[in-house]
Amino acid sequence: MGLTADTTYHFRIQARASANSNHDHSVFSITVSHTTATQLAKVADLNASTRDHESVTLGWTAPGSATGRASYQIHTCMSANCSGTPTSATPTASATSPKVSSLTRNRTCYFRIRAAAQANYVDSEWSDIPVLTSDKGPLPAITGLTVNGNTISFDALSHTALCACIVAPCVNNSTTNCPDTYETTQTTIDWPCTNHCNFRVRAQAKGNSDCQDGPWSAVVSK
Repeated sequence: MGLTADTTYHFRIQARASANSNHDHSVFSITVSHTTATQLAKVADLNASTRDHESVTLGWTAPGSATGRASYQIHTCMSANCSGTPTSATPTASATSPKVSSLTRNRTCYFRIRAAAQANYVDSEWSDIPVLTSDKGPLPAITGLTVNGNTISFDALSHTALCACIVAPCVNNSTTNCPDTYETTQTTIDWPCTNHCNFRVRAQAKGNSDCQDGPWSAVVSK
């Protein structure tokens, strides 16, 4: 029998006699009353406010009064139906922007949240389920960049997602204005340069990998 939250019900009971017996039905018992617990309000605007390749910060507006609310329960799921038991940490009743960590990079995740009740209250319904794809993680930075005469060299990087290395000469000794790039799979290249030249390098990721290009190295001058 399903009852409605925050509603008063009255109950009594009677023994019913068989149709072919020599007995009448019993009188009704005394009436007892019961008020069901109040269900907490549903979280309506769960969203992913910030994210990177391994974590996401969730956000929502606390629904109504905090009375009866013990905490929030967050469910991180790998499928859209979000079945099963909530698996992530439970933030406090006042928290509205917890960080969920240890996500798999470049994977689709689903989240839902509900308000968990104190005694004499009922947990809220689960929120709607927003979809999030975690970011690709960057390749490591390339180290050891040196310029010796017309030869540029840097340390080799071993990574399954590595496509090539990108070398960029910078304009007029700039450390930020480096518009042209040169892709190479070598760690030593010849680059004729007159006067003073600045260079930087970074790792380029394969397009179908779970990684993105690595950070630029510091600029090195000839």
